[in-house]
Amino acid sequence: MYLQLVNKETEPSNTLLRQQLDTKLGRKNEDKMTLLKYMTTVFPRTKFKGKTRKPQSLKPYNQLATLLQQFNKETKRSIDFKDVNIEFYSAFIDFLRYNSNDSNGFTENTIGKHIGSLKAVLRLSHADNHHTNNFYQDPRFVAPTEEVHNIYLTDEEIDLLYNTDLSEEPNLAQTRDIFIIGCYTGLRYSDLHQIRTENITNGYLKLTTTKTENDVVIPLNPLVLTIQKKYGGQFPAPFKNPVMNRHLKEIGKLAGLNDRVIFKKTIKGEKATQTFKKYQLICTHTARRSFASNMFKLGVPTLSIMAITGHRTEKAFLKYIKLSAEEHAKIMHQIMLENYKLRIAK
Repeated sequence: MYLQLVNKETEPSNTLLRQQLDTKLGRKNEDKMTLLKYMTTVFPRTKFKGKTRKPQSLKPYNQLATLLQQFNKETKRSIDFKDVNIEFYSAFIDFLRYNSNDSNGFTENTIGKHIGSLKAVLRLSHADNHHTNNFYQDPRFVAPTEEVHNIYLTDEEIDLLYNTDLSEEPNLAQTRDIFIIGCYTGLRYSDLHQIRTENITNGYLKLTTTKTENDVVIPLNPLVLTIQKKYGGQFPAPFKNPVMNRHLKEIGKLAGLNDRVIFKKTIKGEKATQTFKKYQLICTHTARRSFASNMFKLGVPTLSIMAITGHRTEKAFLKYIKLSAEEHAKIMHQIMLENYKLRIAK
């Protein structure tokens, strides 16, 4: 058994040798580490980049564990480490597309998120010698993905929100003000909770972000400082995320953000076209996309924007830029005109 593991280029740990011996002798091992057991008992205690995993970061893995249990119940398939192969992969993908409890079916990106989480679990458990299955390295074991269509609000649309009369709706007004702070700081919803007066020095906001623990310095838009004065020098406290998302759709409707938005995405394996009014798509994260997109339109260097948003790669950052083809064309046209004027002046 030792030589078999060595020949497979697998580190012959005590755990693996014991598992191999139990299998050979037909013994049941009550302490055997299974995929689900690893996900629920061991994985939460593992570290990511040397740091303890936060409860928020474990949510996708908890969701995956629940889905695997449903998959097992509905298909009667075994879901241990050794069972993860191309047939398992295909069956699980089909389950997520067609048979999951989500009545609308999971989108390709949601499916890809779950497959990515599964690969991460298999990779780490394999590295820790809990199993010998390296199918997660197979080029066929890919996480499905498709382009994400999200909206952003232009500066003009943000002004519309700000100037909408909400004097009779104080909760909506507070949500609107928090959202606008997000539009001009690029902060995540989780970081809007921690803005304090002491974080501001000479018109700059300085804080450490919750998700990535990055130290950011953000020049404050005059409108943000106006909102701060409105609240007696403090900053309004955000409502719970679902409440704010509901408020934002109401505010967008009152502000007249009725432009038609058409999106295409894959649901249950079929391409579907969905039409919305713009206000129906506004959520707390729209503020962050609006910041990135509007700063990009102004010509702020990508690296300077990334220093605030905390994106580590330009590829990840560019997914936040939600300009239309027409907007990109206008930017290019303006640059061409300016360049032409310079050449004529010479």
